[in-house]
Amino acid sequence: MPRSQTQDQEQQNNQLLTPSFKILVDGQPLDTRIESRVLFIKAESNLEILDMFEIRFYDFDLELVNSDDLAIGKSVEVKLGYQESQLSTVADCEVVSLEPEYPPGGAAYLTIRGYDKSFRLSREKKSRSFVEMKDSDIANQIAREMGLSAHVDATTEVHPYVFQRNQANLEFLLERAQRIMYEMYIEGNDLYFRRPQSDQARRVTLKWGESLASFSPRLSSFNQVSEVVVRGWDPKSKKEIVGRAGGGDEHTTLGGAQTATQIAEAAHGSTKSFKVNKPIHSQAEADALARAHFNKLSMNFITGEGKAPGEPELKAGTVIDIEGLGDKFSGSYYVTRATHIFSASGYSTKFEVKKNSLGRPPAPPEEQAEEEQEQNQHYLDVTLQDSAEEAVSGLDYIIIAPDGTRYTGSVGSDGKIHKDNLPQGESQIIFKQLANAHWEVDQVNCGDEVRLLVECPAHDEGDSITFEIYKLFKEESGDEITSIDGTVDANSQAEAVWTYEFQEEDEGTKPRFIFKAKSGSLETKSDVLTVVDVFEATLTDSDGNPVANTGYVLILPDGSTREGSTDEQGRILEEEVPVGNIKVRLDDGSTLEQSS
Repeated sequence: MPRSQTQDQEQQNNQLLTPSFKILVDGQPLDTRIESRVLFIKAESNLEILDMFEIRFYDFDLELVNSDDLAIGKSVEVKLGYQESQLSTVADCEVVSLEPEYPPGGAAYLTIRGYDKSFRLSREKKSRSFVEMKDSDIANQIAREMGLSAHVDATTEVHPYVFQRNQANLEFLLERAQRIMYEMYIEGNDLYFRRPQSDQARRVTLKWGESLASFSPRLSSFNQVSEVVVRGWDPKSKKEIVGRAGGGDEHTTLGGAQTATQIAEAAHGSTKSFKVNKPIHSQAEADALARAHFNKLSMNFITGEGKAPGEPELKAGTVIDIEGLGDKFSGSYYVTRATHIFSASGYSTKFEVKKNSLGRPPAPPEEQAEEEQEQNQHYLDVTLQDSAEEAVSGLDYIIIAPDGTRYTGSVGSDGKIHKDNLPQGESQIIFKQLANAHWEVDQVNCGDEVRLLVECPAHDEGDSITFEIYKLFKEESGDEITSIDGTVDANSQAEAVWTYEFQEEDEGTKPRFIFKAKSGSLETKSDVLTVVDVFEATLTDSDGNPVANTGYVLILPDGSTREGSTDEQGRILEEEVPVGNIKVRLDDGSTLEQSS
């Protein structure tokens, strides 16, 4: 009997709503024979502790216990969703624990647990100092030490002295981040040290009774203050340093109509300042500490926890919209924890959120609302694919609307970029990238300074760029000889300055160099810089007068010689000279040595 169109549609809908998962071990899909033994998956992201996963397998024949397929140290990526082509990563961790179970009279089980790579930063305590460095510089350095790609929002305050006092790198970086209202976490091989992403595009909207099973918020004005005061002491000027923060210093209000401070002051009156005493070296640092502490208090004005059908895009550090809660509690919330659970019972997501405001701004007059609705009926919808028509994901971008408003986001796993409520007109998408890396000149001489330049579309002013300089060999590979940190300027460009100094290993050669500009996982390579094969010198006597029209002999690094005479200004100019130390012997028998 032929199938009806209704039956086909029902089957398609069931496929769309059937939970699915994929597990990759060291980048390779887990064998389907082992994957079929999965009984339970739990993956959790958290802004304050390590991200983790837990997977329970049925191991009736002890194959998994006896094999190394899931050994300690293996990299495990867990993807969840509803169709194999639309799965999203919910955990990217390393296996740290194997827990077999041997129950009486039954088959065995194996549970593996893992943590994100930030656990590596917690294994060793260190005592060391960082001198004349910004917090973003410190984060970049520790990321490099751990072999992680750094995604760091640049900070501005240069600290004369920061001491890591018997602390693990994780504890130390979290402490530095919290002092300036930053977040620090690790995803895969990427370390993030950044401002809270509270202004990002909303990827998830939940509605009570539909896509939201339950939600329990709690509003409390108990710890809300009118002002935070941070006090420190400057030993040089022997003066007190005072930083203050209060209403208006919120880094975001998440679209709320009233802030926590406004509500608390209206209900209880102006509160006594909350005073914090910490080591402080400047006014800017005191102000930053005050703002960080004020925002920490205000963001706990409303906290809540909820449960929804499985939503892989719901992760810690993202902003979600929750609807259907009434005028006061509906709105945007910042996710601090998300737990994904997959089992025979289905796929669900539990989450915790917070915010520092209540309600929504009043609706505009009817005529204005109609006009705004008409203006905002426009949207942008783009799908990115590569040459094989596979979705391209993970790229950071900026949407510049026709009115100049900028929206930031990342391309989802389905390759889509979508933005509603845009004004009519042409919108521009700029992808975060590094381009046109080049030397200011294509040749350099010993002792010359040369600028390294790169264009940085969609980067924020102040973002960190690392310039790694490599010396090339005949086979076009090379060794890194140094790295220099730069920052993105207002024109979306970054630069650094490097001086070529002669090295003994360059003797008799024509060295060539390239540089790589890096920003997080982004990387681009420059053209080649060559060392000029010219020797130039100006000779003067003890009184500073040119040694003019004087014969000389050059003894070159390869042992050959060149003869000539200085000109009226005492100059020597010889071309096609090998790099290295060159001796100049004058007619009077005197000699001098100089590098070409």
